[in-house]
Amino acid sequence: MFKVERQEGILRILHEKQHCTVEYLAAALFASPATIRRDILAMEQNGLVRKSYGGVSLLDATHTQAPAFEVRQMNNANVKDALARRAAALVHDGDTILLDSSSTVLQMIPHLAALKNITVITNSLRATAALQKLHVRVYCTGGVCNEDDTTLSGSVAESALRSFHTDLLFFSSRGVSPKGIISDSSDINTQTRRVMLRQTSRSVFLCDSSKLNHNYLFNLCHISEVDTVLCDQPLPESWYY
Repeated sequence: MFKVERQEGILRILHEKQHCTVEYLAAALFASPATIRRDILAMEQNGLVRKSYGGVSLLDATHTQAPAFEVRQMNNANVKDALARRAAALVHDGDTILLDSSSTVLQMIPHLAALKNITVITNSLRATAALQKLHVRVYCTGGVCNEDDTTLSGSVAESALRSFHTDLLFFSSRGVSPKGIISDSSDINTQTRRVMLRQTSRSVFLCDSSKLNHNYLFNLCHISEVDTVLCDQPLPESWYY
């Protein structure tokens, strides 16, 4: 098993149990305890887990702190890439699109390379840099920069967003509750996305199934308010009514 696959496995188990021993994880993932300890050390340095007596705990067990961007990008990477491909297929030549700063949406960018004459608005410095390499016309919102994930937000970003109207918005968030409420642990990111939702003709929500049935502090909207939902598993029909 590759390192990324093991660490995704550790995250998956901790989301279910919140705390595990090294020995339990080693047996569940068919790895040696020494290998699991190295994985835990790397994940702790990335801000996702916390070592504790006899094992490891999920750092965001209280749903108050977002994992580091690099860790979010790694988690369920293959599923996110598949969702990103499906999302990019919705974009046509000449479209104007709005991208949020989520790790899932960032993975769309390589799949936009073949499109012609598209315009992108984003509050992500990572997305801006990647789009420039593709020679895509891109507008960056400006705003307060979050050092952890290079997201631009706050009143400056929101004011810039209100000056645009786009054909499509692509966004993600940290979770969807059992009642279909899209939510996040960041107040400022949630407020920025609320503005984005008002500035587009069609909204597209990218959500890998690990985010389902999780509640976070700040509610964005109900999933029925989104025009298109891309997920790797079917969602309950009751969420759309």
